[in-house]
Amino acid sequence: MNAVEAGLLAKLNAASIAGQNGVFLHLATQGTALPYILMRPVTGISDGSNTRDMENYQYDVIAVGSIDAGPAPASTIANAIDTALHGQTITVSGYTLVGEVRRVRRVELRDAEAYYRGATYELTVSKAAP
Repeated sequence: MNAVEAGLLAKLNAASIAGQNGVFLHLATQGTALPYILMRPVTGISDGSNTRDMENYQYDVIAVGSIDAGPAPASTIANAIDTALHGQTITVSGYTLVGEVRRVRRVELRDAEAYYRGATYELTVSKAAP
């Protein structure tokens, strides 16, 4: 887990989002009951301009809810995720400049087992001086 992921997970856990059974990076722990929050990296890019270059990260942060419960629980959790992240700042260890987290697109999917509701969030950071 990198420092940006640790900061995002800390922010989500501190938000105490009601109705979810955990916040996970990449995969939920086997046997975790729905609904839960799943976070996965989409991209991480450095501009490479100097020793304190800016880095841009995007993460999908998704509420995964049971198909039997319908879309409402996942949608409610997704709205709480958005309140916790969009337009907010987070603490990222080892970085001096951390911009606001911003939503860049919404995600709404369904398969035979679950509803997926959430968004892709973007964050730009600058490395601390060496």
